[in-house]
Amino acid sequence: MWQAGTESAKGVSEVKEASFGEACVAIYPERVALVTSVTRDEKANVMTVGWYSHASGEPPMVTVAISRRAWTNELLRRVPEMGVCFPAADMGEGARYAGTHSGREGDKFGPAGFTRVASRRIRPPLIEGCAAALECRVAKMVEAGDHTIFVGEVLASYVRDEPAPVLLTVGRGYKFSHFEEPER
Repeated sequence: MWQAGTESAKGVSEVKEASFGEACVAIYPERVALVTSVTRDEKANVMTVGWYSHASGEPPMVTVAISRRAWTNELLRRVPEMGVCFPAADMGEGARYAGTHSGREGDKFGPAGFTRVASRRIRPPLIEGCAAALECRVAKMVEAGDHTIFVGEVLASYVRDEPAPVLLTVGRGYKFSHFEEPER
């Protein structure tokens, strides 16, 4: 393994020390997810997240990292179920809205242009038009600095009848692009 500041391997460029933020920007693009949650009285909320990952194939599990200050964090602690929806490329403006406004201040679905779709195994809705969606039960919460990592056991998975390019974030400030999904 080579180290920063040492002679580089052929074809590998040197690296320099950088802030964590700079390193995060260097790895764009990344998938965008829309996390849905509900209050105890079934008021739905949606939040855009970039920190999503697969966690296990069997049982199927995913993770999302959500700021401790976010209303979604509070809701997932109270009602430990979430929809994890992967927006199609044409849903960028809605994803931007859902990621820059708080559900504490009111409904985000309408202003974002999102239509709720009833889920089958969880209380939070899914979002119409997404390339894929997962219904999850929160199996574990891990405190990680200023975020909480919510580990979701996938109870149901859905894809569109017609594959759609997925929305990607390509930089700070909700800059979006898309990725063409391979043929199924």
